Amino acid sequence: MIFNGFQRDDDDSVFTIVRNVSGATRAAGTPMVWDVSASVDGVRVSTPATATLSVFRGILADSLNDSAYGRCQIHGYNTYAAVWNGVTTMAPGDILKPAYNTTAQGLTWSAVADGTTGFVYIAQTVAYVTQTTLSTTAACKVLIRAL
Repeated sequence: MIFNGFQRDDDDSVFTIVRNVSGATRAAGTPMVWDVSASVDGVRVSTPATATLSVFRGILADSLNDSAYGRCQIHGYNTYAAVWNGVTTMAPGDILKPAYNTTAQGLTWSAVADGTTGFVYIAQTVAYVTQTTLSTTAACKVLIRAL
C-alpha cells in the first residue's frame, strides 16, 4: 500500500497497486472490483459485473491498460470518480455502489446516508439526470472508505 503523508493542505489518501484484467483500458476514476475468477491473487481487478458488485476494491488513480499494473485509491478524498446519476438527486453523504454496464463503468446511488454502511460516499450535490441506460458518467467528488 502507498500511504500519502499528511499535508496541512491535502487529505490523507491510501493507494494500492492492482493489475487490470478487465480486457480493456480503463480510465482514471473507474471503480474496480476484485477479480474472483480461478486466478485470484489479491492484485487482479476488473470492472464491476452483476456477481461482483460486493467485492469493491477502489477507484483507479490513473488510466490503466489491460494487463498493466497501476494505482487504485482505496481510502480518502477523490475529485475525479466516475459517477452516473439516473436515480435521484444525490446529497453529500449518500452511499454509492459500483454500477455495471458494458459501455460505461461508474458509481451510482445506492442509499441515503445512514452513517454505518458503504465504501464510497458522494461529497457534493449531484442533480438527477434523466437516463434510461448507464451511458455517461461525470467526474465527481467522493469519499472512499475501502481500506
